[in-house]
Amino acid sequence: GKFAIVQKMHHCMMDGEGASKLVEAMCDFEPDAAPRDIDPAIMNARPGEVPEHWRRALNTAIHLYGMPLRISREAIGAIRHGVSKRIRGGGKPGKKAVTPSTSFNTDISGDRGFVFGSVSLEDIKAIKSHYGVTVNDVVLALVGGSLRDYLLRLGELPDESLRTSIAVSLRTDSDDEFSNHVTVTTVTLATDLDDPVRRLQAIAEESARAKDEAHHGGKGVMEFMQLLPPLLVNAMMNITPADQVAQLAGVNLIVSSVRGSEKPLYVAGARMTSMYPMSIISPGGGINVTCVSYAGNVDFGVTIEPSIVPDPWRIIDGLHKALGDYQALIHKNGKRGKKPAGAGAKRRAAPRKKGPAKPPAAKKR
Repeated sequence: GKFAIVQKMHHCMMDGEGASKLVEAMCDFEPDAAPRDIDPAIMNARPGEVPEHWRRALNTAIHLYGMPLRISREAIGAIRHGVSKRIRGGGKPGKKAVTPSTSFNTDISGDRGFVFGSVSLEDIKAIKSHYGVTVNDVVLALVGGSLRDYLLRLGELPDESLRTSIAVSLRTDSDDEFSNHVTVTTVTLATDLDDPVRRLQAIAEESARAKDEAHHGGKGVMEFMQLLPPLLVNAMMNITPADQVAQLAGVNLIVSSVRGSEKPLYVAGARMTSMYPMSIISPGGGINVTCVSYAGNVDFGVTIEPSIVPDPWRIIDGLHKALGDYQALIHKNGKRGKKPAGAGAKRRAAPRKKGPAKPPAAKKR
């Protein structure tokens, strides 16, 4: 009695917020919406012509000729930013975070698995308000708690915390273009901390610093790699062992959170109940967690390499368990009439939130 729509696009066209705006443009905000006028620019749009061979060769030559200057400019900018940061901070540079290796930081095949689930946005916002953090901090804490329990069950939890790459939007409130206005940074998932409150605080503190760095011009590995020709990047990736990619990039997996529509969307009168994002994985990172806030829920989509991530539905179960842990702590401290101090709070089991029946196990494509 239901149907699904699959929308596929390349990330070179737009970032997550751009894709979310495109979905809103394709849908209605009410079931019986009147037909809308189509922008002539969209109606009359046509594919561009494919450049001739000599033009492509010339474009490549121009790009390669200017590449040393661009790389030098970025390097000088990074050095200047580092010096300015030292002057502003007046302290020594922080210790470089260690990125551990896990069983899913290895080579991948062409097979993909996909698991999904939803949690209440209201519940996440309650945790956000109680601890004075952001929605994204809570999302990262849920993912960190879930992966900690998942790796503990496998007996593979590393001593060092897992680290993730997150997208940082550079958009303004008035920016509604279908494009890429995003940079990336890395933060901890605090999987080395058993206490869920300390985990959330560690994530919030490092996330705030990382976002401030990104907004003030800090550059990461990805920004420099994007300056290089694709053939050179592919060559570098091919000669780098997959189990060393995590250490090279400084991340174990990608976690991405996208703000979607607060209102329900409709397609030909039918209400869209959920919006599960399926993202990409690459050699050295066999898990990708992406979520979209939509109509009162946060819909999670977890893309995996099936041969190296067994029983992936436990990751979805872990998200609900982690959410229940925070709800139990808030309820417990609410009865005492005070907020938890954080460092001394003990982890306690919480009743698992019951949801719809599990879909079948992730299948190979």
